[in-house]
Amino acid sequence: MKKFLPTAIVLGLLAALLSYVLLFESKPVDPAESAERLYRVKPADIAKITLESPESGTSVVLEKQADGLWWITSPGRYEADTGMVEEVLSRISAPAMERRIGPNEGAQYGLDAPTFRATAETRKGKKHSFSAGRKNPTETAYFALAGGANEVCMVPASVVDGMRKSVRDLRSRQLAPIIPASVTRLVIRRSATDTMEFNRTAPDAWMMTKPGQGNADRYTIEGYLEGIKNLRGTDILDEPGAPGRYRLDIPAIKVEVYSSGGKEAEKPFTLSLSKPYSTRNDAYGMSSRLPFVMRLPDISAITESSRPADDYRERVLLAANKDELSSAVIRVQGREFTCRRGLTGKWSVTRPSGVKTGPELDDMLFELIYVRAEKFLGDGVRDFSRFGLSKPAAEVEVTGKKDGKYFHHRYTLGKSEGGFTCMRWNGGTSVYGIRGDIIMKLSMFAESSVNTAVKPPLAATPPRPAPKKKK
Repeated sequence: MKKFLPTAIVLGLLAALLSYVLLFESKPVDPAESAERLYRVKPADIAKITLESPESGTSVVLEKQADGLWWITSPGRYEADTGMVEEVLSRISAPAMERRIGPNEGAQYGLDAPTFRATAETRKGKKHSFSAGRKNPTETAYFALAGGANEVCMVPASVVDGMRKSVRDLRSRQLAPIIPASVTRLVIRRSATDTMEFNRTAPDAWMMTKPGQGNADRYTIEGYLEGIKNLRGTDILDEPGAPGRYRLDIPAIKVEVYSSGGKEAEKPFTLSLSKPYSTRNDAYGMSSRLPFVMRLPDISAITESSRPADDYRERVLLAANKDELSSAVIRVQGREFTCRRGLTGKWSVTRPSGVKTGPELDDMLFELIYVRAEKFLGDGVRDFSRFGLSKPAAEVEVTGKKDGKYFHHRYTLGKSEGGFTCMRWNGGTSVYGIRGDIIMKLSMFAESSVNTAVKPPLAATPPRPAPKKKK
């Protein structure tokens, strides 16, 4: 027992030492937190920033608005670029300090006439500031002095130079700071007679109302809105008469965006785009939010806005599977067939009776539950006879449940045109071109159904009466 006791003590001391190392010595150290700072303030608490360049006699004041956006309030009022403001905030909230020099001795460090001064003011009115004098001999740092202090410090040159922003640098170049998810209506005007209009009908659904009526491709619309949101100018052109000079008074494209809630619901946000020179790929833009002419990096925004209306339309009219479909009624070749899915999932023809199912039924069902518009043949049609739809070659009705919602669709099929079958969907005024072989598939199904139907047995021939005997 006496020999065992020292060993236990040693093991206990080792365990305690290991616990200390794990708890205190092995924690990763954040260099940003460990570095010395002139002062520290949370970026979220800063409500006002003042950047001064005494040498040039210029200063810029930025203020955070109630909606969280930053605006330049002096020397003029302009919306500020979010990225630029965040860059300034990252530096002014906690200016890094390389080392301490000692008491301020006037002109020795250039702090009697600073080259730069930055002030951050919190929402409660507390101010944090520092002044920068001249650079050190290697030009890697500035001599700096925190507001209210008398101790000179060395501040990395990147901290000061990263905050030397002019009004031009800080002005927003985002032409359309929209929120795509809140957009309820989109209008794209390409000319006096060429306009596209879209309305949001659900969080994930859009409807085209011009030039034709029908479902719009939500992914194309959402991609377009994201592109508009991310559109940024490269240069701001403040010269007099700039809108007329760059043909933004008669733009090639004018976009109107209506959003839910607030004033935007009544008055749309507008974006104008122009390409004034036919021989150059120069593009310019101006918006109701930023009424300044901006040179754009390329003409992609104009190209996207000029795409054919059909590119924005939903081509998949119905996409389901046999498990989502519950019944189908087909009228073709003067006959009507009713098909239903049983409790076991097996499909059968319930009318007319006696039809044996085969591969033609599966082929026909695939055609019915995946309907895609390969081509848009007409909108606002009044005379359907020219598409063979007044006396259609076939009519189809399908019912089922998809994504928790019941559906019932009816469509008619007409003649073949350009390799496509003309189709009218749910009694609408648009004519679509779908796969050209659908009529053939339906006809094959009808013919096979008639051939496999159980024929009723022939009636028995009554026996002939025996001839009467002659007397």
